[in-house]
Formats: sequence, C-alpha cells, structure tokens
Amino acid sequence: RCGSPTSSEAPSPAPAATILARLRDETFFEFGPMNAAIRVLLDELNDRPMKKLGVSRRVLFEQLDRPALRPLPTTRYVLAQWKVCRVNVLCGVPPYVVQCGAPPSPVASLGRDTPHNMESPA
Repeated sequence: RCGSPTSSEAPSPAPAATILARLRDETFFEFGPMNAAIRVLLDELNDRPMKKLGVSRRVLFEQLDRPALRPLPTTRYVLAQWKVCRVNVLCGVPPYVVQCGAPPSPVASLGRDTPHNMESPA
C-alpha cells in the first residue's frame, strides 16, 4: 500500500549504500578498523549539505532534535505482564495473586474484574 506508515518511517537506504559503496574495495580483518573507517565516512555524510534543504544532517540534528532530547530515566524499565482476573467462589486463589492485590475474600470480589501482575513474587 502506497503511503503506509511503515514505508514512510523507514530509514533511507541511501546513506548505508553510499558508505558500503566507498568501502567495497577495502578488506578488514578486525571490527575496530572497519568501525573507524565507517565513522569517518559517516561524519563526511552527515556534514555534507543535502540537495533539497541546503543544510547538512548534522545542522538539522543540532537545530531540531538536540533541543528536544531528554536525559534517560534514572531507573530501569521493568517489564510486567498483566491479566484481568475474575475471582470465583468455586475456584481457589493462588497465593501469589493474593499477594499482588486480590481482595482477601473470594466472596468479596465475586464478579469484579481485578488486574493482577502475572509474575510470581520471588
């Protein structure tokens, strides 16, 4: 489908193709020298003015993107899986669900949807 978000948000293959084309005759035996050569060509590419806009990628980054950057959070993101559970009178409540916030009495929560963390506490 033309104009779908995935195709419009995908990075342009031109910078990678440009760098690979300039390095195609080089032979590298270690990652360090290869990464150094790619870094030099990437810096040249980012400093070169674009045809349509007349400014370089680096200038656009400094003017538009860098002011909008925020520092990384101080705490790491913790992934948790949640499931909405309905406690019934006839079924037992696992101990980890009770510890995660289910009402202590199954009768008190009859017919109530309650979100619970699916991770068992250690």
